Amino acid sequence: MAETTVLAPEQEVFFRQWAKANGITDVDDPWSRYDYRGYWQEHGSAPMRFGTDHFTDTYKQHGHPTFSQESKYSAGPHDGGRWQGESFIPPGADLLMNSRGQSRIDPQLLAAALKILAVQLGTKR
Repeated sequence: MAETTVLAPEQEVFFRQWAKANGITDVDDPWSRYDYRGYWQEHGSAPMRFGTDHFTDTYKQHGHPTFSQESKYSAGPHDGGRWQGESFIPPGADLLMNSRGQSRIDPQLLAAALKILAVQLGTKR
């Protein structure tokens, strides 16, 4: 399934005007991982301060760093992370937490592993 909204030619003209007026320069950049056209189609020409305002998760595409289950492109509860308040929980991270939200990883074991990794990385330089 394509993860980009296709607009009619006359809509595309208005969309591009909106994007330009709002400083959105990556509308056709595949690395943006966001369906700006879909957002525009749903929200109309409401002002959006690019780099300041936050676009909704609804139009985030696979590959976006915070792709979540809230995206219309998510295939379901196991496809994407989720939000808990302002915190993004990456997919699979729940496997590392118990039912009280505490880490299942022993902090001493983690600290030891990080020390070993730091030593190994230091010797490879």
